[in-house]
Amino acid sequence: MHQYFISDFQKTFFASGISEPDTVNMLFYIPLIDEAYGNIYIDSCWFDSPYNHILQHQSLYVSLVNLSALDLEKVPVRLMINGIQRALGTFDAPAGGKTTLQLPFTNNAAGLQFAEVMIEDYPITWDDHFYINWTVKDRIPVQIISESDPGYYFSSLLANDSVFEYKPYEISKLDYSSFAETDLIVLDNISSLSSGLSNELEKFISSGGSLFMIPGEDAGIDTYNKLLFKLKLGRIMPYDTSRLMITELNARHELFFGVFEEIPENLDLPEVNGHYPFRQSGVNYLETIMHLQNGDPYLLLSNHGKGKVYLLTAPLGDDYGNLVRHAIWVPIIYRMAMLSRPHDNIYYVMGEDRVIGTGLDMIPAENQMIVRLSGSEYEFIPAFHSSGEEIELLVFDRIAHAGHYKLSVSGETIAGFSFNYNRMESDPSIYPYEELIEILADLGYGNILLVDSATEHVSSTISELSQGKDLWKTFIWLALFFILLEILLLRLFRK
Repeated sequence: MHQYFISDFQKTFFASGISEPDTVNMLFYIPLIDEAYGNIYIDSCWFDSPYNHILQHQSLYVSLVNLSALDLEKVPVRLMINGIQRALGTFDAPAGGKTTLQLPFTNNAAGLQFAEVMIEDYPITWDDHFYINWTVKDRIPVQIISESDPGYYFSSLLANDSVFEYKPYEISKLDYSSFAETDLIVLDNISSLSSGLSNELEKFISSGGSLFMIPGEDAGIDTYNKLLFKLKLGRIMPYDTSRLMITELNARHELFFGVFEEIPENLDLPEVNGHYPFRQSGVNYLETIMHLQNGDPYLLLSNHGKGKVYLLTAPLGDDYGNLVRHAIWVPIIYRMAMLSRPHDNIYYVMGEDRVIGTGLDMIPAENQMIVRLSGSEYEFIPAFHSSGEEIELLVFDRIAHAGHYKLSVSGETIAGFSFNYNRMESDPSIYPYEELIEILADLGYGNILLVDSATEHVSSTISELSQGKDLWKTFIWLALFFILLEILLLRLFRK
């Protein structure tokens, strides 16, 4: 029995697609081409900032790969946002090399943004387009919860800044439903936390919000520790009135991104007039951003669910230290707000990302039959389930075409997703004829025949291998030749 394996023997897929050696059947390996095409493609995209707000100057970074045999210069790249060209750049890349291009633009509209990065390359064109999307917010909502009026160190920074939506609340008048429309909640020197507030804060963090806890000087330690226990972090100890310097700061932490051009050896840091010693006993990982001179943590960060928890182990204000008048206070609160919500994926890869988060807590039962995921060429009703933190779509292999897709419930668009083809096949490298023979031999193939399509006609070769080679014409010509030869010999002997 004969088996035929017809392929271009692309290096990316050949090793995983080859079968176990067959010692019974005769196998014929037939390469379709003897030389690979060059290819230039867009590999990936990302932003330099995790947050997108209105009128923000943003930069999109594009990774480009040159798998051709030529060095490239001034190759144009276009960025289209909602169908309008918003940035144009060029890139250089050596043969077989990779480069990154920065495309600056401005977020001049709020809401869901669909974008496409484009190049032109032939003959392989399917990977010349890369689809992404993101959401631009008008402002970042920040809620400050205080015993009475919030400290000036929050109002002076946030109240008059158009980037932030500043929402001060007295704890006695707090509306828990406002948490759903907030990115960052700050507990500003609160003395005691009720069990109801602790439960709502834990839900808020689990769903993706950020909490900044600042216990007051006379804080009810037990009430704070109950919340810390819910968050699987640890506990604070009784207040220590020792005056201490902050002696260590993680300048490479994301809160200080872009703050220090270089880290000085003797960095001037704030001091505190008292603090709550912290003892870690939970299971969640804790990162200490700032240390006191006695080794105790001053500013801590931990992830919980989809959100973040920051803990300052000292009260805030002029009576408790000079942090709020120090230069590092501004980037701390600004970056904390800008990093307060998890950064959504700007794209997904077809075939790899089978389950995708929506950011939705729930879809009402009466609307579950009218959920649609629709693209320009394709629409379907996706399966979904709850992961405990959000609704997830089960797309599996339902996405057949790269592009943008909108998730709608009852006809209203509530989220957007961008899908791209897997770039594994963008590498057109193939095994040369001689190397392919060696690979098959090393894998234990003995009863094989490799057909060199560069020198043989594939269709006629397959026909001969399956039906045998027709020799009747050869025998007829041979018979005619011998008859003619016999006639000539007879005439010669008669003479």
